[in-house]
Amino acid sequence: MQDLKNRFHNKSQTKSQSYQKKVDIQYGKGGLRVKSSKKQHHLLKRLLMRDPSSIKQFDDAYDSFPPKASALRVFFGFVSFLFTLFVLLGIVLKSYDYFQHPPSQVHIEGASLLSAVEIYEITGMTPGMKLKEIDTFLISNLLNRHPAVKQAEVRQVFPDQLYISLKERFPYAYLKAGDQYYLVDRERYPIQYVSADQAANQFVITGVDASLVQLGKPIPEDSLETGMELIDLIRQSSFDLKTIMAVDVSDLLNIKLKLRDTNSIVQLGHNDYQGKMNRLATIYPQLLQQHKKLRSIDLRYQNRAIVQF
Repeated sequence: MQDLKNRFHNKSQTKSQSYQKKVDIQYGKGGLRVKSSKKQHHLLKRLLMRDPSSIKQFDDAYDSFPPKASALRVFFGFVSFLFTLFVLLGIVLKSYDYFQHPPSQVHIEGASLLSAVEIYEITGMTPGMKLKEIDTFLISNLLNRHPAVKQAEVRQVFPDQLYISLKERFPYAYLKAGDQYYLVDRERYPIQYVSADQAANQFVITGVDASLVQLGKPIPEDSLETGMELIDLIRQSSFDLKTIMAVDVSDLLNIKLKLRDTNSIVQLGHNDYQGKMNRLATIYPQLLQQHKKLRSIDLRYQNRAIVQF
């Protein structure tokens, strides 16, 4: 009989230990705190049936969890919500008031080719235009379509300022196509029209097909790229740039220069432009001293210069 009691006692103890693994019982200042599911709660009650006096204590401990948030915490949370709502409402009302007026300042950065008046004309903006009427996305698109603009960014800065930031195309050379003169950048984009008077004291690239030239679109002409490369070499050489009137790229097998002071033609051929420009820089001052009138200088032959008077 004693063996049966021991077995029952050991079996109950084993079950109790297995159930205890699934239940979280904590002791603290608030007394006993039990974290368990309802199913585990009933199992514990069955285990405690051997001591009926502990059932009430267990139930009280199970139902005596503290509230998740105290009344004071709820009150402060509600006050914080009302304050945040009040601040947001004030910002919205103040912003609405600002949008009923023109910008206090319009900042334009990076503009050298385009004036403020031209920017207003391109975008359709007027000096008295209200902030609510200004579409920054539309203005940015209009500016990006302009041939002289590589990239434009427009943004409103709170409370009432407008910023226009431009990255313009850099003028690199003058181009004459047909009867029209253009400013072009190094990427072969025609930037804007220029008058003949503006190009009079500059050396220009000639010989490009006028039908291929359109503002804001790169010129698909290899001869123009050759002219650009020659300009790079001319600027690196010691030859006086003011002496050059034009770079003629109409014949890629024989690029020509037209000189301003003698109105003569220099034939460079199609290769070794750097060496030929260095040779021209050496012999031209001497030729100019000896002969005031020169018709042409032919540098197409190696180590030779054929001069016609």
